[in-house]
Amino acid sequence: MRGTFLRNLYKSVRLASLGQMVSNTLISGLLYSDKGGALMALTDPV
Repeated sequence: MRGTFLRNLYKSVRLASLGQMVSNTLISGLLYSDKGGALMALTDPV
């Protein structure tokens, strides 16, 4: 029972960190391709 719980916890943590890595890569890729335009729009929405 406890081993299964730990294994599932480990899997979900790995999935979460993988998702975080993918989203970070996508965000930085979008910012880089936009030459900072999206970043400027986010930080200074005027």
